[in-house]
Amino acid sequence: MRYNRIPIFIPQMGCPHACVYCNQREITGFAHSLDPEDIYKIIDLHLASLSKESSVEIAFFGGNFTAIPWPLQQAYLQQSQKYIEKGLVSGIRFSTRPDDIQEFRLPIYKAYGVNTIELGAQSLNDRVLSLSGRGHSKAEVEIASEKIKQAGLRLGLQMMIGLPEDTLERALETASEIIRLKADETRIYPTLVIEHTLLAQWYRQGKYRPLPLEEAIEWTCQLIPKFEEGDVRIIRVGLHPSQGLLSHQAYLAGPFHPSFRELAESRIWLNLWKKEHEKILGDTDKVPKNKVLRLYVAPKEVNVAVGYHGENRLYLKQYFKEVHVYGREGLKNREWDYDLGG
Repeated sequence: MRYNRIPIFIPQMGCPHACVYCNQREITGFAHSLDPEDIYKIIDLHLASLSKESSVEIAFFGGNFTAIPWPLQQAYLQQSQKYIEKGLVSGIRFSTRPDDIQEFRLPIYKAYGVNTIELGAQSLNDRVLSLSGRGHSKAEVEIASEKIKQAGLRLGLQMMIGLPEDTLERALETASEIIRLKADETRIYPTLVIEHTLLAQWYRQGKYRPLPLEEAIEWTCQLIPKFEEGDVRIIRVGLHPSQGLLSHQAYLAGPFHPSFRELAESRIWLNLWKKEHEKILGDTDKVPKNKVLRLYVAPKEVNVAVGYHGENRLYLKQYFKEVHVYGREGLKNREWDYDLGG
């Protein structure tokens, strides 16, 4: 079954802090607060284009949902709940800050049909959190996560890489902590420098260096397998390519690419082929380079195993006359097999 989300953007609504990197209005392209009556239009428009066989969630993004005035929260939820009652959507999710979780309201959210709460953890290193202007600590993420899990709701913990004074070791530590907190899912966002933010000022003053794209890919291709092994579902890697980012009206610097996840997953396979090609060849002095290599991977992995713009296959063609990659039922994740022909 396909899973789809109907995104409803509430840019920076309820946000008490100005994080150094954040300008949701520029990133999402939504500049105005959302009237509850507009929710019908957004949901109906999306439902008209979705398959009847898909499972659909309504998702409130871009703001701090739990800090919005309660009457407005209720209005949003009541409008959305009507679609659950009609059987058109399966549930509601929203994103919010770890320090704005009110335990007494969690059962109320659940009654409205909320099944997942995503927390913008961003990092679980207190130094990085402080320099990023998050206004909360690692301990507050831990407390909020426990409350959400105890309420019987799914927990999402979002992380960012490349924040001020972030390192690969700190990013991997954040991933370990997300796994320890038993998050059901995560998102991995590279930090971008967006216009009209404090980070943009620091960048122009030479006080902040964003991760180069190659470095961000290498970090991410270490994070993805770690989350997979920890049984944390990765629901997004990289920012959605909004018009503001694609047009460079909002985007100033940093590792943005519209196919960021594909780049990272392709790199995982490339690193694997670099490690394993000699195993395929055996004694490289005795195996002539006129062999045809046929690789078999899980069907959904074919494109990333071939590599972005075929880069992984090009790497292997140094050692083989031809390289072909096929999907094979029964293989899963990054399992693979091969045969060599003349």
